[in-house]
Amino acid sequence: MWPESLRDTIATASTAYSVSHGRDVVYTADDVLRFFLCCVTMGIIQLPRLDMYWEGDTQQATVIALVPTRT
Repeated sequence: MWPESLRDTIATASTAYSVSHGRDVVYTADDVLRFFLCCVTMGIIQLPRLDMYWEGDTQQATVIALVPTRT
């Protein structure tokens, strides 16, 4: 998969971007990995609406485990 140094770079840049837009969010290399794995899962299991991954009969355990709440 991606080297940790790349995940760290993406996390640092994402944190800087969020702070520059008034959000006090700190991202980690683990956050970047979870996001990537969630995107891969959603690419394999395609649903018509984003909320369907978390709700009802179509909810996906893998997506919920990676991103417990949708914000």
